[in-house]
Amino acid sequence: MLVQDWLSAQANLRPDTIALIENEQQWTYKQLNHSVYTLSQKLIQSGIEPKQRVAVYLPNGFDCVCLIHALAKIGAILVPLNTRLTEAEHQQQMSQSQCKTLIDEEFLKQLATQTIDQPLTESVIDTSQTSAIVYTSGTTGISKGGKLSHENFLWSAIASGIRMGNFSDDRWLVCMPLYHVGGLSIVWRCCLYGTTVVLNPFEPESIHETLHRHQVTLISLVPTMLYRLIELWKSEPPPESLRCILLGGAATPPSLIKKALSMNLPISLTYGLTEAASQVATTPLDLVMKKPGSVGRPLDFTSVSILDKNHQALPSNEIGQITVQGPTVMQGYDHQPEATEETMKEGWLYTNDLGYLDEDGDLWMVNRRTDLIISGGENVYPSEVENILLRHPSINEACVIGLADDEWGQKVCAVLVFEFNQTLSESDLQSFLNKKLASYKHPREYHFLKELPKTASGKIDRTQLLKQIQSL
Repeated sequence: MLVQDWLSAQANLRPDTIALIENEQQWTYKQLNHSVYTLSQKLIQSGIEPKQRVAVYLPNGFDCVCLIHALAKIGAILVPLNTRLTEAEHQQQMSQSQCKTLIDEEFLKQLATQTIDQPLTESVIDTSQTSAIVYTSGTTGISKGGKLSHENFLWSAIASGIRMGNFSDDRWLVCMPLYHVGGLSIVWRCCLYGTTVVLNPFEPESIHETLHRHQVTLISLVPTMLYRLIELWKSEPPPESLRCILLGGAATPPSLIKKALSMNLPISLTYGLTEAASQVATTPLDLVMKKPGSVGRPLDFTSVSILDKNHQALPSNEIGQITVQGPTVMQGYDHQPEATEETMKEGWLYTNDLGYLDEDGDLWMVNRRTDLIISGGENVYPSEVENILLRHPSINEACVIGLADDEWGQKVCAVLVFEFNQTLSESDLQSFLNKKLASYKHPREYHFLKELPKTASGKIDRTQLLKQIQSL
């Protein structure tokens, strides 16, 4: 389906409505659209073409938001790079996605010297076309690029608005990275709603001040962020304008939910994933009080089924694999047909996450993907860290597990067995990992054993090892 590009549509409909706020600067939809159009023309002059994959390495900010919209105007495909990854990890993703162009701050400086003389015109979007390739780590340690269409983001915005409400004066504070689907989807939601994005990097005092100064109505957080903000809010609460704290990205500890409810914070728990353009299920505010811990019913137009090991649907209150179907589900993994075939079957997305639906149809999470560690809202796959550690000649065996942590949700822990007569210090290990692995994937705790527990088949027994480390 061909439609007018969403930003131009809002610029025509609401030219004077504030579209974006960053620090003390703000841009109306008319101003933002003009800046985006100018950028899109310069990108075309630089050789960017429709359907071209373009890697973007930028921090959150005005430039990043403009680029997201500009690539859509051109019909190019955004490939956002996680700014916390190493150069080697970036190269792997760019190679896999066949990106010929990398746009970073230096690239934008060069574009700034260009001039254009074309009058402002409107463009159209093919909603079936891939809008972005957003990477998520694979269980084998190999990144997978989820192909998300404009239609995926459109239906995500519609369903999210129905569940959470949509008001003309809404201001959504984004402190999550725009290279994550959680941040990227908010940019598109607000554009489709004609409401305001407020950008602010996460730092508790700054977030608190921005909430008050700009009378923010919505904010998306991971549990670690809320944990830190609550310490501030004990002495000074958030503004009354704040109507919803959307909490996702990791399992929320029951103690944190209890503390937030005791402070009358408007929290709404959500379950989502990159492959479904963010939200899959979200609790209305009143349900959190009635069923603390549930992530609510699936959003409108989305279906969730719980399957057993034989891919048969389970009845209420029985734990199985969460599968998702609906218009927000991705087109597949880029250039990875086997992974796509394994994950998408007959229109259903197999998440590998465990949960159950209660008798009311509300979803309860039991466990994220097998062995997945979620630390501070970031996904860490043990196999990826283990593969890097095992490259060191002094390490014979490595097992990475997640340990519960009040602030981070989970912390990465590495349990190592050295080669005979070899030894390494924690600082040696950190130095070894520095250029090979993003810092958030680094173990925060190390344990050194003479041997690791094994199953009857000779594999490392992660369950037994976890119990052993927890007992130390």
